[in-house]
Amino acid sequence: MRRLGRSLDGEIGPEFDGVSGPHFSADGQRFAYFAGRNTAEDAKKWVVIVDGVPGPEFDAIRAVGPLPLSLADGHFVGTVFSADGQHVTYGGRIGPEKDGRWHMVRDGVLGPDFDDVSYPATSPDGKRFAYIAVQGRDHFVVLDGQRGPVARSGGADAPRPIGVALLFSPDSRHLAYTARFGKKWCVVFDGQPGREFAEIYPNGPSFLQDGSLQYMARNGDVIFRVTLAPE
Repeated sequence: MRRLGRSLDGEIGPEFDGVSGPHFSADGQRFAYFAGRNTAEDAKKWVVIVDGVPGPEFDAIRAVGPLPLSLADGHFVGTVFSADGQHVTYGGRIGPEKDGRWHMVRDGVLGPDFDDVSYPATSPDGKRFAYIAVQGRDHFVVLDGQRGPVARSGGADAPRPIGVALLFSPDSRHLAYTARFGKKWCVVFDGQPGREFAEIYPNGPSFLQDGSLQYMARNGDVIFRVTLAPE
């Protein structure tokens, strides 16, 4: 059986039955890739290798970022590095696809288990961390280990009730994202749902230079520009 290893600057890493392409942090100082090994049960176990060190082993691995990649067996992966290159985050599933449990992994440490985890976000100063988690029909953001308000899914074919962009303010003190509670959408700012609208425009909220939050929304034929000033 052919065994594969990833080479960096002439140094070959540990051998596996399959490896992904290389991925570098934005500053080029750190290096990661995904690797799998075959098991006696004709399954595959996956790890993330960061700077040559294997992380915990999972039945599937998922990371979502601005540079999505795809492994040959269909597992969806992407960037694992935070913008400053100091932190590594990704989702890992333990157990079979149908009823396995997902954990968000940050710097090699597993978070609590959920039905699903996705879209990790690290604050600009690298000290705060958020991601979206799913438990049954309940969707919520986990920020620094604490669950935010619950948005309930309308069913398997319904749109996700939480927008995928988790936005930290430039000073890292505030977090904003869009969510649907019932039939209408709002912006959740520092854990507090705001005014409800029929639609929050797709570009979502953004922070201005003075630290305030701004977004565009619609109710009926009326379009609103909403500005929120943090306390």
